[in-house]
Amino acid sequence: MEMLSVPSSWETNKRKAPVGGRSSKKQKKNEASHYTFKTIQSEIETHLRKAPEDYRCGISLTIDDLFQKHCFADSVKEMAGQDMAESIAQVSKSYEEQYMRECKPGEEPCVMGDECECMHIDRSQAFVGVRFEIPSVRHADNNMCVLCLRKTTQMLFYRIIQQGIQSRALMQRHGNICNQPGEYHPSAMLVCPPSGPVHCLPMPIVAHQRNRYAVTTVHGMKYIQQLGVGMEDFHTPLPPLSA
Repeated sequence: MEMLSVPSSWETNKRKAPVGGRSSKKQKKNEASHYTFKTIQSEIETHLRKAPEDYRCGISLTIDDLFQKHCFADSVKEMAGQDMAESIAQVSKSYEEQYMRECKPGEEPCVMGDECECMHIDRSQAFVGVRFEIPSVRHADNNMCVLCLRKTTQMLFYRIIQQGIQSRALMQRHGNICNQPGEYHPSAMLVCPPSGPVHCLPMPIVAHQRNRYAVTTVHGMKYIQQLGVGMEDFHTPLPPLSA
């Protein structure tokens, strides 16, 4: 699948310079096109409606494409706050690791395709991960693998923190169990305490770091092995997690 950015024909929302003067640096900076997710969706749907019935879209947008082409703050503000009330599946380490691999026959691959994070862990053993099935009917629409889901959650979370956006929109599909035998170590988690500046991450979730993964082959199938994230990887007893 060919990876393309948002078509340049969409980038026509330019401000005109004041008559008899030059644009300021601030104005030039604001001249860059900003698109919300709703605008991108509307544009794509408009183009698809004009396409023949047998047309197959060969264009895929990467996460970075979307972040660069839309106004992130506006998109977050548009998100419904009631999403926070939805149940979030709490997933164990062993459950996640079942999906840290390439696809078996009949399974769906990660929607990120060639941009899947599994492709970048070990370039000599690159593969597209299998779609992660979150054990909750309400989140059955996830199309990413475990690693891409972690990366996306982390990018959203840090961007909200960096820009100081006040939002109660949910930024995670699932959470992880930690500080228990056989589960994740708290130091491997993204945690947003209730008293923190944002409330978009109500449950701990594993942070995404490429150096904490390795590719291994088991019975001819490629798997992602996690490194230094489990309770057994640490020998010092921990105090109770207070977040």
